[in-house]
Amino acid sequence: MEQDKINSEYIKSAEYFRDLEQKKEKEIFILSVFRFLTFSGGFIFAWVGFTKNTTAGIVISLAFICVFLFLLKLFLSASEKKEFLANLVSINQNEANAEGGDFSSFKPGDKYIDIKHDFSFDIDLFGVSSLFQYLNRTVTDFGRDILAGWLSDPFSLSSNLEERQQAIREIAVKINWRQSFMASGMKNPLEKEDIKSLVEWLVEKPLINSSGFYRFLLYFLPSATLISILMTIAGILSYQVILFTFLVNLFYVAAGLKKINRIHSTL
Repeated sequence: MEQDKINSEYIKSAEYFRDLEQKKEKEIFILSVFRFLTFSGGFIFAWVGFTKNTTAGIVISLAFICVFLFLLKLFLSASEKKEFLANLVSINQNEANAEGGDFSSFKPGDKYIDIKHDFSFDIDLFGVSSLFQYLNRTVTDFGRDILAGWLSDPFSLSSNLEERQQAIREIAVKINWRQSFMASGMKNPLEKEDIKSLVEWLVEKPLINSSGFYRFLLYFLPSATLISILMTIAGILSYQVILFTFLVNLFYVAAGLKKINRIHSTL
């Protein structure tokens, strides 16, 4: 009966987080629509504003840019929250399956099988339906390595066994904290391959300094935009020049954000 109750609680939690995830997905869709309308509408209104008055065109452009960036911030925050909720759904569903005897969602640790080990191979310490798979709730290769090391050499834990037991008793009742911690780890699982990519990025030559062309654009584009704005206000240039330089700057920034996003996904 106790096992059925625990299983039911996990299923209820999974359904609860799934409902929240679906609501967040609808929110993301609405934000996407508003972002598109803001971008397209801002471009149109800015164009009309510049045809009437240069100052009005600049003010309208800046206003729509601020609104667009605000919506972008909300969109990114909602996307991260949705991913977090999806991980909570997965965690609770996996635990419900485990209560029913299905541990297939957890890595069995096949790579740690060592037929030359003193006891691990004889007692099915690693592999499918092993003790490792039963205990494993890790989300990174580093965590699995540590757990495998503890199971392979339990004597190394004897010096602080009581402290570990006390820590387990304390964390055991903090279900929400444990699941939030695990969901955060699933969102950014720092695997060994990711570490390798991170090291490669650290030694990689910065994009801005990778060529004289990029260094030229770094200083030229902002200067050209500022000069074009001043010359447009003075009546020397038309408003189309500002729009052109703005679009070029936006393209350059987008290219930089793409690289930053690749770095962020690695981290």
